[in-house]
Amino acid sequence: MATSIQYPFEQVQRHMPGTPGTPGAPLPAAPSSGSPFTIDPNDNSVDFADVGLPWNRRLPPRWLALTGYLLVGVAIGLVLLLGMALSRRERLAHAAGAATGVAATAATISDAVVHLHAAHIDKTCWQGIAPQENPTRLTVSMAIGADGKIRSATSAGGSATMRSCVESYVKTWEFLPQTGTPSMIVPVEVAR
Repeated sequence: MATSIQYPFEQVQRHMPGTPGTPGAPLPAAPSSGSPFTIDPNDNSVDFADVGLPWNRRLPPRWLALTGYLLVGVAIGLVLLLGMALSRRERLAHAAGAATGVAATAATISDAVVHLHAAHIDKTCWQGIAPQENPTRLTVSMAIGADGKIRSATSAGGSATMRSCVESYVKTWEFLPQTGTPSMIVPVEVAR
């Protein structure tokens, strides 16, 4: 004996699971108090995936694509965070070794300062001195203070006039601020 359940729908379209409905078939009508509809509970032809229960619903394909984009976005964000963390470690390691890089840069700049000013010694100190057959060689030793200014300068070679002029000119040079009190020896050769 088959038990039957009655629903007050005027028309209902049923189909086998996995087969599409018949094209042009009538759609289910809105619920009304019209003639009852009978469903046999032993009939397995109802596709329960189409029933409006929350656990039986599938996500629309559009939402699945959005979910995929969301997961990819989260993965990219995690990779970026990992990359930022690793680059921060590298920056901290570079900051720890920055003293060596700064010293090399300061030495390069010191060489540039010496080269720039040494070219002007000729114009400043040798004007009015009679030319000589052999080149004159001077050696200037200087001590640089922590503020980058020359604390002391002494020279050797040449005449006393040349030495005093070179010493006073070298004392006007300025370098980058230094750590400690470095000293520098600069050979100056003048062809007169």
